[in-house]
Order: sequence, then C-alpha cells, then structure tokens
Amino acid sequence: MHPAGGSEFAVHRLTGTLREEQEMQTVYPRYTLAERMVLTVIAIVTWPVEHFLGWVRRKVVVDLAPSTDRR
Repeated sequence: MHPAGGSEFAVHRLTGTLREEQEMQTVYPRYTLAERMVLTVIAIVTWPVEHFLGWVRRKVVVDLAPSTDRR
C-alpha cells in the first residue's frame, strides 16, 4: 500500500502494461544455525541407539520365525 492510502502501480518492463505493485515478503530460512546444530547433535547421539535397536529387532524376528532346523 502507498503511505497516503492509495495503491502503487508499476509498468511491466517487457509488456509495457500497468499492474498493481505487490508488497515484498520476507522469506526466513527453515532452520537457524543454532537449530541445525541442535538437530545434528541429537542425530549423532541417537544414531548408535537406533542401530542397536534395529539389531535387536532383527535378532528377535529371526528367533521368532519358524525354522526347518528346529524340531
């Protein structure tokens, strides 16, 4: 909006047509540097736990599966 209350207009460079000027919007980054650092530390700390739990899950599934060896 124009400070006096009216709309601002601009001439389009390529077509020469008059169009209403749009206000610029600020685009913020998805995560700040501090947030990215915290997420990285969490990923580093939880990685061994996730892999250990995956190993345990695979072992339990293998032990529960019926086998032709066991009778």
